[in-house]
Amino acid sequence: MKILRYLLLGGALSSSLLYTQTTVYNNPETKTAIGIGITQGFRYDRVKWSVSAPRHVPNVLSELTYRHIHIYNTRLVTTITKDAFFGDLRLGYGRVFDGTVQDSDYLKSNRKGEFSRSYSDIDGDYVGTISLRVGKEYKASSKTTFIPLIGYMWEQEKLRSTHGRQTQIGKKKVHKRIRKLNSTSKNRWDAPFIGAKLAYDMCPTIRLTGEYNFIFPIQYHGYGHWNLRHLHFHERSERSRGIGNLLIAGASWQVSEAWRFTSEYEFSYLKASGGTDTSKVRHHHTIRQPFHQAKRTSSEIRFGVEFVF
Repeated sequence: MKILRYLLLGGALSSSLLYTQTTVYNNPETKTAIGIGITQGFRYDRVKWSVSAPRHVPNVLSELTYRHIHIYNTRLVTTITKDAFFGDLRLGYGRVFDGTVQDSDYLKSNRKGEFSRSYSDIDGDYVGTISLRVGKEYKASSKTTFIPLIGYMWEQEKLRSTHGRQTQIGKKKVHKRIRKLNSTSKNRWDAPFIGAKLAYDMCPTIRLTGEYNFIFPIQYHGYGHWNLRHLHFHERSERSRGIGNLLIAGASWQVSEAWRFTSEYEFSYLKASGGTDTSKVRHHHTIRQPFHQAKRTSSEIRFGVEFVF
């Protein structure tokens, strides 16, 4: 029912935007145009972060793994073109529906000697994305266009954990409910990127595209609140040790002179290492320890419509 509700809301939003697109600016004399498009789709995430002991032994002391994160995502795209140059701004918001969390603690390095494990359910929250990029088109042939790109990305994901279950204490397997769990975590990534896009016109109405972006250096911030221990934490990575990759494959269909339908598949991988984890208990006692690593993989399939000139 949640997904159906957001599908209906997204459809209403799409209709509203399509109606207002008739006022988009276009000046044929200066070959300048401004357009608006919208995409909607489903995204699947996996996030993992870990901290080390004070002297990096063990190198992974505690680790949280967020799996099977299902998200319904909407993006608004604004594009400005002049001659062969273009720039676009992409704003995205997604609703998190569900997923699972595993919390493990280790006595030895390399995730050995696990002495504690618990699970909980992801019960909502959101993702937000902002991407700004510019590029220039170069005609490689009558049907092929090469586009170098440069830009900046910012992403944030907030997850809420409830319905906890403890399954291991020491070497003993247990089945114990963690009552009144209602904790949150928030991870934020930002970085410049450089990449390239290749477009191939199969025919006058159908275009295939492929895009790759190398993301570096990435700055990661992690924030969290564990309500049962009144624990707040903040993680900050070393920017020079953060990298990422973004791959997009797409197709578009020009249904008329003004309208175009699009479909895309996107895969991204982000990784950040090093830095510091700072935890506060009841805003009094502060604990600092090394931040080990954060990773996020994300895949999304989306469909959209654009008003083009």
